[in-house]
Amino acid sequence: MATLFVGGTSTTDVTSGVGVTSIFDGVLTAANTNNLALNKVGKSTQILTGANLYTGPATVTAGELTVNGSLANTAVSVLGGGALGGHSHRGRGGGTTFGSNSYTLSQTGSSLILTVSGAVLQFFWKGNLNNNWSNAAGGTNWVKDTIGGPAANEVPNPTAIVNFNATGFTTANVNTTLGADFTIDQLIFNSTSTSPVTIGGANILTLNNNLNMQTGTAAVTISTTNGTTGLVLGGTQAWINASASNLSVSSPVSGSSPLTIVSSSTGRVDLNGNNAGFTGGITIAGTGTNTAVQLGSNTALGPVAGPNPLVLNIGALDMNGQSATISSLGSTANTGIIRNGLASSISVLSVIQSGTTSYSGVIQDTGAGATAGKGEHLQSGRRRGRSQSGSRHHCRLDRDRCDCEPHDQCGRPRPGKIYAHERYRGHQQRLYSRQCHGDSDELQPCFHR
Repeated sequence: MATLFVGGTSTTDVTSGVGVTSIFDGVLTAANTNNLALNKVGKSTQILTGANLYTGPATVTAGELTVNGSLANTAVSVLGGGALGGHSHRGRGGGTTFGSNSYTLSQTGSSLILTVSGAVLQFFWKGNLNNNWSNAAGGTNWVKDTIGGPAANEVPNPTAIVNFNATGFTTANVNTTLGADFTIDQLIFNSTSTSPVTIGGANILTLNNNLNMQTGTAAVTISTTNGTTGLVLGGTQAWINASASNLSVSSPVSGSSPLTIVSSSTGRVDLNGNNAGFTGGITIAGTGTNTAVQLGSNTALGPVAGPNPLVLNIGALDMNGQSATISSLGSTANTGIIRNGLASSISVLSVIQSGTTSYSGVIQDTGAGATAGKGEHLQSGRRRGRSQSGSRHHCRLDRDRCDCEPHDQCGRPRPGKIYAHERYRGHQQRLYSRQCHGDSDELQPCFHR
């Protein structure tokens, strides 16, 4: 790493330049932005007015460094003989913002303390030591850049963006374990992740922001588990899968923040855990008729008692033989699909709500056991005039009637069979079934399911 000395010739120069002020309005950068370091020495004042790009360390050994432009995510150290200022803030008090970070200087006794807030640190997994997130010293499990640069010598913190992987990562150690509870800001799987990655262990991972699987990423599995939780959503976020590989989450998900799942390629997101502690609701946006989300448990969408609203806009939700209960079903587009891709099992999606929502997508069969019978469409709702729409019929859920729609041009119902269900006193009842013929209808008696 190259060091640029400003105001003198070395770190021992703490006397030259008294009363001298220099202004640099250019940009400090390097081919590899973290391979440049800045050291302010001497008694002079150095003013930086440009939007500097380098991310290596900046040290104020002596004199004053004034930043009236901006620094990137640069670690700044102010030694006893130095001062840091910017935008009319100076020395041992006040605060100023450099780039995205806020720096506040304070003095305790003879010590000058620089407090940095808003700093976002990048951590890249290399795994040269072992597969444990908690091990930082004595090896390069975590490094500071994607090319496998210097060791981070620390573990991810709540503001960290965690990336898998760095160039030259150890393939044998991408089956990782937390080793302790972690809170991070974002989780990114980049195109360097050409081997499947696992994040597991008997600890809790709290994710405050987005998860992103970029194009070219291999399969990812998150299986952290500690009792009834394992992955906590600490804020509103999106899980984006732009790869052709799947993201499998078997960790019990918990939290009350809304989750948006986006599948922009052929890779899907598998929700396999017992997510009874998740009440934020899920919005799904996929592509075409590709499966965006596949369920692996009956509580994958949240607890039976709710709240767990589901919005399905584009792409398909594969029930995969599971039977889930949601507190509402809605959409903002008419291209969503709910289906059961497991031909050997029956899936039931129960909608229990006090209000009215509109779902304009379709509910379809994809196998002999996709629903309760051959080509039958299950629909759920509440009694007394509430409506739900399916792929072929529209049914007003009154206790004693079911109107089969659409009708033909002569006003007669088109053939087909439709069921209506409700959950009443803790039991799901089949209120009625109606066989719609071309000329007459056959109303079947109610029975418990």
